[in-house]
Amino acid sequence: MPFRFTRTVNIGSNVSPPQAIDMARKLAEHVTRKFGDKIEYGVQLFGHPAIFWYADNDDLSKLTDNLAALLGDREYLGLINEAHSLWEPGTLKDSLVRLF
Repeated sequence: MPFRFTRTVNIGSNVSPPQAIDMARKLAEHVTRKFGDKIEYGVQLFGHPAIFWYADNDDLSKLTDNLAALLGDREYLGLINEAHSLWEPGTLKDSLVRLF
């Protein structure tokens, strides 16, 4: 797989990690179901608790098209709205890595 997209966000300081992990699962399952690409998720074990999602894809244009499509996906946006209180504001970060 030549590309890995990763999204991270810190769990809010007053949030139960299992609650945030459950929402991470819901988001990963929705995106996997919608686009067919397996979205993996996990939680950072050291430092500030953070959620990680990642997906590997051979086709960079498909990956960027999928990300753009999520902005118009009402179910996804509803989940994001529901999750908003679980994340620490300003900590969302995306990265794209070329794998060799």
